[in-house]
Amino acid sequence: MSTSQGQGIHFGRQLRISYTLLTILVWQAVIIIAIMWPTIPETIPTQFALSGAITGYGSKTTLILLCGISIALYAMHLILINTVPKKAGPRHFFGYRLSASAKTDDIARGREIIIGLVTCVDSAIAILLDVVILCSAFSLPTGPILPITGLLILASILVYEHRMKGVRAQLEERIAHKGQPLKS
Repeated sequence: MSTSQGQGIHFGRQLRISYTLLTILVWQAVIIIAIMWPTIPETIPTQFALSGAITGYGSKTTLILLCGISIALYAMHLILINTVPKKAGPRHFFGYRLSASAKTDDIARGREIIIGLVTCVDSAIAILLDVVILCSAFSLPTGPILPITGLLILASILVYEHRMKGVRAQLEERIAHKGQPLKS
């Protein structure tokens, strides 16, 4: 596993894979739209019901806006991941106040977990935007993508809370045992 210099953020295999998948999700729709632009009709579906049925139509230039939103969210993701962890200190960490005995390993594990959460949520949003962009471009119904995206985001948050609870429990256990190292 490689780590960033001085920050202790673990860029293990899972995190590298999730970054790669997020990058593919964001750029695949943009590339497909760029290639298929001449064949896309001037009027496309732009509004979908919760069930996925088409409820409104608009210009194909709305695809450019949707692709722009997708790229902007991806850029915000990269900014968040590269700035927020550096500002989280040992006393306050992503909404949790840590004790003075929090070690660099604790903070690094917490950072890895929060980066995973943000990546999962961003991936779910990227999937939603990809489906809407591609279904709009090819006049297809979206299906129940909105409820599925909501469930993916909820599952990501629940996994995050469970993993952070484990980190906090190990920290409290170490404090109770006078600073012994965390169990792996």
